[in-house]
Amino acid sequence: MKQILTFNLLFLLLCGFNNTHAVNTVNQFVLINHEVPIYSDFVDNKIIDKIDLGISFYKTDQKGNRVQFEYKGQSVWIDQKDVGVITFNAKNFVDESVVFSELPIVSENDLWFAYKNKFYKMDLANKSNPDIQLKAALPNFSAMSATEDRSLLALTGDIKSNNTSILNVALYNTKRRIFSPLTYFYGDSTTMNSLEFSKDNRLLALYYTINDDEILHIYSTATKELLFSTHNILSFSWIDSNLILYTPKKIIMYKTKDGVLGEEITLYDFKKTMDNAPEMAKVGNQYLFQIEDIIYQYTNDGLVKTDFKSIERSPNGDLEHRSTETQKITSYKNKRLRSLSGTRPQWEFMSILDDTDIVYKHQNGAIFSIYIYNIETEKSLPYYWVEEPFYIFQDAVAVEFIIEDDSIFVLLESPGGWVKILPIHELLK
Repeated sequence: MKQILTFNLLFLLLCGFNNTHAVNTVNQFVLINHEVPIYSDFVDNKIIDKIDLGISFYKTDQKGNRVQFEYKGQSVWIDQKDVGVITFNAKNFVDESVVFSELPIVSENDLWFAYKNKFYKMDLANKSNPDIQLKAALPNFSAMSATEDRSLLALTGDIKSNNTSILNVALYNTKRRIFSPLTYFYGDSTTMNSLEFSKDNRLLALYYTINDDEILHIYSTATKELLFSTHNILSFSWIDSNLILYTPKKIIMYKTKDGVLGEEITLYDFKKTMDNAPEMAKVGNQYLFQIEDIIYQYTNDGLVKTDFKSIERSPNGDLEHRSTETQKITSYKNKRLRSLSGTRPQWEFMSILDDTDIVYKHQNGAIFSIYIYNIETEKSLPYYWVEEPFYIFQDAVAVEFIIEDDSIFVLLESPGGWVKILPIHELLK
């Protein structure tokens, strides 16, 4: 009876976050404690596993002080005292919304951002005269990530109740304007590392930390069902829509088809237990891994050793950059570029733009400036306005956001050429 009263009290407390809005007709539940024991039967006291804070589910049954749901393909039971009900909606999702939030650039002609609860696309087909288009109205939120086509967003919302922090997570369909609660994390122990969609939009990875334990949950974006859960990992990544896990002992891949995770495939066994995930980069259409100073290429569901010196390279491999314990080396067709190499290079390497162009930083007195250096012409072109580029397009146009309170500026600059300073807060009034 005491456990029932405790659960009812907690349920009323959580409902207090939403005392003016309707609750979902089908209740979605969530674990509000960490390492919660689960049981095979509602009267059995033998613990079969312990599961993570923040896992959301729909109950299949309820008996006595326990609730039943599906977890990793089996029916399990959990004590009601460890369970909360998701009652938030778009109106009580966050205490205070961000004014501005930009998304990573995935197209050479598109720049997406949110400003004052509206979702915009800046069409950069003509970068010297961009066109801003309103695409959707958004609910209040704290942070967001998106599918590549921007049709689906993963939103987080921070709220505070009775001096307790709660992090809400929801999906938002930008075309149909549908807000779908996914889960929440109760308490102050959770750090959200990332929310990332698979390329086919069917899966969402929630990667978070509790007490130094790195945890990954994979949800179906269609059903909001938890498909996969694991912890004690170093990191994860997507190769298209295949899930890559980095554990202290090996690299694992799960192939996906129609939004379903396949069997576990070991891509690489580490020679020793690792503390950090190896570096991975996409160069052109290649996925490269740097493992113990050796570069591997992902090919045919496996890792193939290459003779590459670095994963920082141009698509055709002529340009490469790497660092050793004593020096930095930037080379073109295996020949060192002196200004970018040595123990203290004259230029500070930033990135490789394409097969012939390098982005670097140079200090002149107390002033740092960004430049583009072309290998074929052996000439550098400066950026006079852009200081911290958010992205540099293939045509060398750089973009930077400047945020001052509610004033938002977008800088677009062609090196040695034109500059466009767009006061977003003025243009979108």
